[in-house]
Amino acid sequence: MNGITLLKEIRGAGNDVPVVEIAGDSPNAPLTYIASLASTFGPNTELYKPLEKGELLKTIDAVMSREAIALG
Repeated sequence: MNGITLLKEIRGAGNDVPVVEIAGDSPNAPLTYIASLASTFGPNTELYKPLEKGELLKTIDAVMSREAIALG
Protein backbone atom coordinates (compact mmCIF):
# COMPACT_ATOMS: atom_id res chain seq x y z
CA MET A 1 0.00 0.00 0.00
CA ASN A 2 1.37 3.40 -0.89
CA GLY A 3 0.75 6.68 0.93
CA ILE A 4 -2.00 7.88 -1.39
CA THR A 5 -3.91 4.62 -1.01
CA LEU A 6 -3.53 4.83 2.77
CA LEU A 7 -4.75 8.43 2.81
CA LYS A 8 -7.77 7.50 0.68
CA GLU A 9 -8.58 4.65 3.10
CA ILE A 10 -8.28 6.90 6.14
CA ARG A 11 -10.49 9.64 4.70
CA GLY A 12 -12.87 7.17 3.03
CA ALA A 13 -13.55 5.57 6.42
CA GLY A 14 -14.57 8.96 7.77
CA ASN A 15 -11.48 9.40 9.94
CA ASP A 16 -10.53 13.00 10.54
CA VAL A 17 -7.16 12.26 12.14
CA PRO A 18 -4.26 14.61 11.45
CA VAL A 19 -2.16 13.50 8.47
CA VAL A 20 1.25 14.81 7.46
CA GLU A 21 1.99 13.72 3.92
CA ILE A 22 5.67 13.07 3.19
CA ALA A 23 6.20 12.97 -0.55
CA GLY A 24 9.22 11.55 -2.28
CA ASP A 25 10.18 10.52 -5.75
CA SER A 26 8.11 7.77 -7.29
CA PRO A 27 9.45 5.55 -10.03
CA ASN A 28 6.10 5.82 -11.83
CA ALA A 29 5.15 9.48 -11.44
CA PRO A 30 6.81 12.85 -10.86
CA LEU A 31 6.79 14.33 -7.35
CA THR A 32 4.56 17.26 -8.34
CA TYR A 33 1.88 14.89 -9.64
CA ILE A 34 2.02 12.63 -6.57
CA ALA A 35 1.82 15.60 -4.18
CA SER A 36 -1.12 17.20 -5.99
CA LEU A 37 -2.96 13.87 -6.15
CA ALA A 38 -2.43 13.24 -2.45
CA SER A 39 -3.57 16.77 -1.57
CA THR A 40 -7.02 16.03 -2.99
CA PHE A 41 -7.53 13.52 -0.19
CA GLY A 42 -6.94 16.03 2.59
CA PRO A 43 -3.62 15.77 4.35
CA ASN A 44 -3.20 18.49 6.95
CA THR A 45 0.13 19.46 5.42
CA GLU A 46 2.79 18.20 3.05
CA LEU A 47 6.53 17.74 3.36
CA TYR A 48 8.97 16.76 0.66
CA LYS A 49 11.94 14.42 0.90
CA PRO A 50 14.68 14.86 1.77
CA LEU A 51 13.75 16.58 4.99
CA GLU A 52 15.46 17.39 8.25
CA LYS A 53 14.41 15.86 11.55
CA GLY A 54 13.73 19.34 12.98
CA GLU A 55 11.44 20.18 10.06
CA LEU A 56 9.42 17.01 10.65
CA LEU A 57 9.12 17.61 14.39
CA LYS A 58 8.14 21.26 13.91
CA THR A 59 5.48 20.26 11.37
CA ILE A 60 4.02 17.57 13.64
CA ASP A 61 3.92 20.04 16.53
CA ALA A 62 2.14 22.65 14.38
CA VAL A 63 -0.45 20.17 13.11
CA MET A 64 -1.16 18.82 16.59
CA SER A 65 -1.44 22.36 18.00
CA ARG A 66 -4.02 23.26 15.33
CA GLU A 67 -5.96 20.09 16.16
CA ALA A 68 -5.91 20.89 19.89
CA ILE A 69 -7.21 24.41 19.20
CA ALA A 70 -9.94 23.02 16.91
CA LEU A 71 -11.07 20.62 19.62
CA GLY A 72 -11.22 23.44 22.16
